[in-house]
Amino acid sequence: MNQLLLILVDNAIKYTPAGGRVGVLLTMTAAPKPCITIVVHDSGVGIQETELSAR
Repeated sequence: MNQLLLILVDNAIKYTPAGGRVGVLLTMTAAPKPCITIVVHDSGVGIQETELSAR
């Protein structure tokens, strides 16, 4: 999980232009089952639509 988080944050930083924003949100719930949610968001260019459909 540590490596995955590092990769996501590294990519967000790498592909966000100067002056852009990168954020990480961590939330944890205890009931009914313990759950951790990690969200990495940025203002970068994103993935091209053609790349998304190819997978």
